[in-house]
Amino acid sequence: MHSQKLLVVLFMMCSFTLKAHAQTAELAKIATYTSSVNKITQGFSQIVNRTNEWDELAIALLEK
Repeated sequence: MHSQKLLVVLFMMCSFTLKAHAQTAELAKIATYTSSVNKITQGFSQIVNRTNEWDELAIALLEK
């Protein structure tokens, strides 16, 4: 009976470890996705900033 309880506890510990590992893997995927989205957002932000610089340059040239 004692070994049966020990086996159940061992099984529960393994199950918990596997679930934690799966959650960690999911969090890693989410972090990678979030990082990619942030990089894309920064890229668009840089394009917008450059476009604003070009607009300012064009306006300055037209005013001359």
